[in-house]
Amino acid sequence: MTVNSLRATILVARRNPGYKDIPGIRYHYPKLRYGRIASTLNNQLVIFYEPRRGGARAGAAFGGRSAFTAMAYVDRIWDDPEDDTHGYLGFRYYLEFPEPVGLEDTPVEGKSLQFAIRSVPYAAA
Repeated sequence: MTVNSLRATILVARRNPGYKDIPGIRYHYPKLRYGRIASTLNNQLVIFYEPRRGGARAGAAFGGRSAFTAMAYVDRIWDDPEDDTHGYLGFRYYLEFPEPVGLEDTPVEGKSLQFAIRSVPYAAA
């Protein structure tokens, strides 16, 4: 595997999610839209991105940091027992960054973060 073929998976995590997330412990997602990519994340590192819009609904106020805030190791994937259309990613080794890393300080394009779970190419410096 070459450095140019490496990919990172980013989870968009709002300050006030509309899902049943528990920051650092679990991430709730709709399986129809993200189930395929989520199923590949067991035993993988993921990076959390907090978008500018921080609320649980489309018209929510701005307030997010537009920054990468943490990383974690996915150690469990399971179905939501109360809603079979959703699933969870469980984490181990969740680590918040000492300082958020602004989107402008990375090679990641903002338009690639329009999806809640997104695999993006890792660009070597």
